[in-house]
Amino acid sequence: MTSLEWALAGAFTAAAALGLVAYKLARGRLVVVTIQGLSMLPTYKPGDRVLVRRGGRPGRGQIIVVERPARSNDFRGGQAAEFEVLLSGAASPKWLIKRVAGVPGDHVPEGGIVPPGKLILLGDNPAVSLDSRQLGFFSSERVLGTVWRRF
Repeated sequence: MTSLEWALAGAFTAAAALGLVAYKLARGRLVVVTIQGLSMLPTYKPGDRVLVRRGGRPGRGQIIVVERPARSNDFRGGQAAEFEVLLSGAASPKWLIKRVAGVPGDHVPEGGIVPPGKLILLGDNPAVSLDSRQLGFFSSERVLGTVWRRF
């Protein structure tokens, strides 16, 4: 193949990949999320944008976007409301981005196991993260999706 043919093949491949991402965005399988807050430092910083793939079952170590629970179902004795005001002075956002630290059947450090339909989620920056340390288990039904790529 000549260099022109290689260039055309590369351009076609790039256009096809871009088309696939656009198609998935249009169908609602992918969601663009802009990171706010410091809870996922150093992995993500405020202003970073990620593509989140809807659906699927979250696995340990994956980073997901999840709806913030309305109430604490605390297994650690933390005070979520006091922690939240200490961090921000206001209500937290509706969506949180966290790393999956425990899935159903995993052992909880304080004893017991993660129940079916629940997850343990932690931020990468524990000093400022509102997560399972304060809120307890998160419902797997409230997961928007798994982070696919940063862009």
